[in-house]
Amino acid sequence: MTESILFRKTRAFSLRNEHIQAVLLKAGGKIASLKKDGNEYLYQGHSKEFTPSQFEGDFGSCDLSGFDDMVPTINAGYIQSGVFSGVHMADHGEVWAVDWDVEEGTDEITASADGVRLPYRISKTLTLKENVLIINYELRNKSPFSFPCMWAAHMLINADENTRFASADSINGIRASLDMSSALNGFGALHEWPQTKDKHGRAYYLDRLGTRDSKVCEKYYFDSRLKTGEIRVENPAMKIRFDAETIPYLGIWLNSNGYKDQYNIGIEPASAPMDSPENAKQWGYSAELQGGACMRWKLEIEV
Repeated sequence: MTESILFRKTRAFSLRNEHIQAVLLKAGGKIASLKKDGNEYLYQGHSKEFTPSQFEGDFGSCDLSGFDDMVPTINAGYIQSGVFSGVHMADHGEVWAVDWDVEEGTDEITASADGVRLPYRISKTLTLKENVLIINYELRNKSPFSFPCMWAAHMLINADENTRFASADSINGIRASLDMSSALNGFGALHEWPQTKDKHGRAYYLDRLGTRDSKVCEKYYFDSRLKTGEIRVENPAMKIRFDAETIPYLGIWLNSNGYKDQYNIGIEPASAPMDSPENAKQWGYSAELQGGACMRWKLEIEV
């Protein structure tokens, strides 16, 4: 069933069955909460109130919690060529910072938002099946012209020092995309997975958080296309599944109190790697939404 509610003092929509409850905000279309038996699986941040966002605002100064959609980029930057050359793509994209149109059905919620500077529309429909949240996405280019574009999930999960995760695919290596603590030798550095060596030659694990006093933060992408599209998490027990043909890349954010005094893991399936279409192009990956194109994919979170 669905119902309109207040969540952290902002307008929200609840979707629940006898097993789980998901909460979606009108603001940014954020999936703010996912609970099973009263246990929260998405990171909630430090504030009891939702922090409103502003378009072109700094993502890091807004509400760092839950599950946001990143379109058409993660890193800010300018389009370098084509019809839309010179257009500025905002920090973490556009749609996290605008209100979404939300429609409630009996057993589903549909939310949609239009691009601000680029002509696209993203829609998602949330349904539940037992203990699984199912999200069906559509991303449509409303113009006849292509433009650089990627989609990525920004899904922050509750985690502790015992949390571990693994891909159902055979993964050997990763490429660093953010290295605040300089442990991974900077942007673009390649490492073995799940264990590598830090800049000092010490063993360094990439499938878990560091200790709470380690004060490190990094992000990386698996350095190959995924075929299965399933990530298994232990503590909390979760499975995250996505259509690997359309969404073949996976970014992982590991924040051990190194950024904003938060302790969480970000699971970030993406249509292109390395946090922006320009970065993806630099490393030989495609990140274009063709004129008139419509991408469709599904993501499932089993708890």
